[in-house]
Order: sequence, then C-alpha cells, then structure tokens
Amino acid sequence: MARWQIRKVPGKKTLQIWDDKFKQISAESPSGSLSAVSAVIATLRIVVGDAAPGETINIDDQS
Repeated sequence: MARWQIRKVPGKKTLQIWDDKFKQISAESPSGSLSAVSAVIATLRIVVGDAAPGETINIDDQS
C-alpha cells in the first residue's frame, strides 16, 4: 500500500492526504482540487525519497 492516500471527506468536496506511516492527515484541499492534491503527493515522494532513483512519478495516478 502507498504511504500517502487521497481520501474524500463524506458529504463535502474536501480531499485529504492521509499519511499511513504517521496515521494522520498531512494536507487537505477544501475545494476538492485533485490536481493540487496529486502535486503535493508527488512532491512528498520526491522530498522524502519514496520514489525510486530514476523513477518518473505519474502525477495523474497518485491515489
């Protein structure tokens, strides 16, 4: 399972980034912007070193 997951808040447009390692919400988008949430996850993977060397991160598939 991926370390970060995109979750939708029931009954709202809000999307949240769940960090499975620390069991907490790392970020959220109250407007429900999937592109913004995907970009944040891609950035987290690069900064933390979660991406393999030479791996190209597919921003459209960060769920």
